[in-house]
Amino acid sequence: MSPGTRIASLAVITASCFALCADGGGVLELQPRAGDPIRELTAEQRDLFDIGRVLYSTPIPATEGMGPIFNKSNCQSCHSNPVGGWGNASVTQFGISDKGSFTMVPGESQSLLQEFGVSEFCMEIIPSAANFTAIRMTNSSMAFGMVEAVPDAAIALLEDPTDANGDGVSGRIHWVRPLEETNSSSPLRVGRFGWKAQVATVLSFSGDATRNEMGITNRLLMVENAPNGDSARLAQCDPMPEP
Repeated sequence: MSPGTRIASLAVITASCFALCADGGGVLELQPRAGDPIRELTAEQRDLFDIGRVLYSTPIPATEGMGPIFNKSNCQSCHSNPVGGWGNASVTQFGISDKGSFTMVPGESQSLLQEFGVSEFCMEIIPSAANFTAIRMTNSSMAFGMVEAVPDAAIALLEDPTDANGDGVSGRIHWVRPLEETNSSSPLRVGRFGWKAQVATVLSFSGDATRNEMGITNRLLMVENAPNGDSARLAQCDPMPEP
């Protein structure tokens, strides 16, 4: 096919796409841009969306509960392209790797390094006992509400751990309990979010990130992370009472 023929064919395809995408009145209706609200929101839902986007981007100072150790002071600092999407911010995980298994460093309360502190005294370091570190980039958190709206049963129907249909993809559900579910005998939920699908709901994801990335305790996670697991140092760095 000559270059001229290819260009002509592309023009025909493009025109056809516009014709197919246009509604009955011939007006092309484009999808909302990434990060914009969907059209089906009610006026009340749109107000909540706009309020949430402002709060998502508003830095929280230490005087209002941030810290004493943290990575960022608001959500948009990580999820920035666009608001709620991917970002170029990274976090560091550390621990002990031994023959393919991973464990936390003894005495540490978590494997996530908090890059900043309200003072130099409060800042964390990677302990010398750690022999493994990993850098993780920010994933998108857009459309999480829509993902959560998919019923667990619908996802379970697609589980294919042995690739029985031969499409080259094997999927295994990670069943987890949401942070907001306090009944230990309640059914587990399908994990949807996080690097290991370890989070089932948007509420759990938000509570976890608020405490572990911004150092803000909440009703789901009411215990503060101590700098490098040092509770004595935490008492000096975080005089504010928990909510």
